[in-house]
This record gives sequence, C-alpha cells and structure tokens, in this order.
Amino acid sequence: HIVREEYIDLRFKIIDDSSFGCLMGFIVKKSLGKAHKRNRMKRLLKEAYRLNQHMLSKPLENAKITFHGAFMAKVVDMNFEKVEQNVIALLEQVRDQLPTTSAGNS
Repeated sequence: HIVREEYIDLRFKIIDDSSFGCLMGFIVKKSLGKAHKRNRMKRLLKEAYRLNQHMLSKPLENAKITFHGAFMAKVVDMNFEKVEQNVIALLEQVRDQLPTTSAGNS
C-alpha cells in the first residue's frame, strides 16, 4: 500500500502475524541532492517519526499485527515543521486503514 502527502510518501505492508511489531525505513533518493542534504532529511524524518510513533504502536499492539513501512522523501529542502505535519498526516491515514479488534483505539 502507498499513502501520499505533499512532500513524503509512506509505503507499507501489513502482515497478519501472532506477534506485533513495527519496522520503519527512511528513504531519500540520490537524485534529490547532495549527501549532506539527504542525510539531514533522513534525520528529520526519523525524529518526526520518533515523536509520533505512538500513533501506530498502540493500534498495532491492539490488533496484534506486524507493520513494515518506509517513508520516502520527495524533496530535501524542508523545515522540521513541514516534515512533521506530513509524517503525522501519513500516520493518521495508515492508522485509519488498520484493522481493529475493539472500537475506540485511536
């Protein structure tokens, strides 16, 4: 599955497994810029996800499913606020697509 925002995409796969878990990757293509800009973008993506990972971890644990995903940047010249807004919007979209075992676990 792919969910898209203005500057970032999130590709993911939901695996029905008895154990729950979440693996996340962070991808910035070489064609987007020099190494120091790509590395900065990866750091921003990682920090935005770290601060907001709770949006996925609790629903995944309740549903007992495994989640594998990767954030893919479309640009490298962004401030943290825009990165975080895009990451939050993507996590909300994914959370709404997750199968739930009981109501009200958002």
